Amino acid sequence: MSDYIEHFEATMEDARACTCQPDDRPDPCTRKFATGHCWRAAVYQETRGHIVKLKNVDRESIEQEMLDYFMRVERALDGTF
Repeated sequence: MSDYIEHFEATMEDARACTCQPDDRPDPCTRKFATGHCWRAAVYQETRGHIVKLKNVDRESIEQEMLDYFMRVERALDGTF
């Protein structure tokens, strides 16, 4: 019975409105509903954007240092550090 409930909950669409504060809200809303989770999702999304931008250009030493930093932040936020 527990497996059925978990499967049902996993397949249900979350119809709640995003409750993140406007300054902390990632776009699109990542279905986070606590301020800390909203902030973390927004920072993670912003960090990933910077990584993509820096990976797609020829980098000078300061840009390489920033890329390395953003990659460390990404790993810390997603738990793969």
